[in-house]
Amino acid sequence: FPLPVLTGIGHDMDESILDQVAHTSLKTPTAVADFIISHNLFFENKLLQIDADLNILTQEKIQEQYFILQNAEQTIRWQTSSILKNQNQFISFLKKELNHATQLFLQKEKNKLAHLKEIYQLLSPEQTLKRGFSITSINGKIIHSSKDALLEKNTEITTQLQDGTIKSKIK
Repeated sequence: FPLPVLTGIGHDMDESILDQVAHTSLKTPTAVADFIISHNLFFENKLLQIDADLNILTQEKIQEQYFILQNAEQTIRWQTSSILKNQNQFISFLKKELNHATQLFLQKEKNKLAHLKEIYQLLSPEQTLKRGFSITSINGKIIHSSKDALLEKNTEITTQLQDGTIKSKIK
């Protein structure tokens, strides 16, 4: 039968058709009431046990997730700290490298400048004159080539030597 039927007609000796088809046949209506109360009490206790188990399981899951979150927080803090430390070390390294490269560049440029200064001093007009050369000019314009000079009669030229100047006239 789809629905459980309880019977408790009140006699022990006779069995009715209803007792035969019933799910549970009890002797008295009080016994049926006790059966229902007992069944409901068992059901209620089962629900209370499920509720308690569910609360415990929920608390365990909450605690587990709390520990997972704490672990994640610690991991994130450690990784962040580690990344920042590594980046600071890298920045310090780059600063040192930049400083070193700058010093090398400046030293190289100083050396170039000193070399150019030496060349300038060696090729200066004073040094050229000391080596026995002379500088010839017409009206203050230095003659570099015979093509530059308009050597006409009575043109005055000036020759600069190490220890003095000679003025000459073209004849």
